[in-house]
Amino acid sequence: LDNILALSTNLYAMGVWGDTVGNLLYAEQSVCRVRRIAAGSTLVVSVAGTGMCGPGASSGSATSVTFGATWDIFGDSSGLNYYIPDYTSNFVLLVSVSSNTVSLLAGNGNGNSLGDGGSATAAGVHSPLGIYADTFGVTYVCENIDSVVRKISGGIITLLAGGGSNTGEDGPGTAVSFNAPNYIFGDSGGYYLYIADLNNFKVRRIGLSGAIVVRTVAG
Repeated sequence: LDNILALSTNLYAMGVWGDTVGNLLYAEQSVCRVRRIAAGSTLVVSVAGTGMCGPGASSGSATSVTFGATWDIFGDSSGLNYYIPDYTSNFVLLVSVSSNTVSLLAGNGNGNSLGDGGSATAAGVHSPLGIYADTFGVTYVCENIDSVVRKISGGIITLLAGGGSNTGEDGPGTAVSFNAPNYIFGDSGGYYLYIADLNNFKVRRIGLSGAIVVRTVAG
């Protein structure tokens, strides 16, 4: 139901994001939709997804497309776009607030992490779960099953960290390994990313200045 009191609605929230003007958006995993509580309002409104999970769509009207599993959400600095990783459909999606449309940012629907160095929409992504967008137009996504962190910039996708054979805590980005990274966030200066490395029970930090280096900061 929409246009009901936020304190009276049933919640299935997994990821949450607030824009710069006070709107609150949250991703509901089990019903595959995104809902919004507008600034100054106490009402909940669905803004993306139908409320029914199904085969994920890579484009269309935001409230008409189906998602496979929506675990997280993050918006860009303008507040005009937000990003949704569709975990089971293997897509990373962009939702335009102004046009109310969904478009494909990355992923061809195949469950693999192939295609680094090429077009993000032609590449595979596998189980995208956590997502973060910095103020420079770069988007980062945690691929949970393949245990990698990838970078999307200018329509190109690259491997940032993970996938290596080094099971220790620290090292060059692509030499280290994660174990089911699920959430990601960055600092305001664009110097560091922080990764919740779920099955290693650690918080890892990726340094972005100069050489990409992973360090453990907690756990």
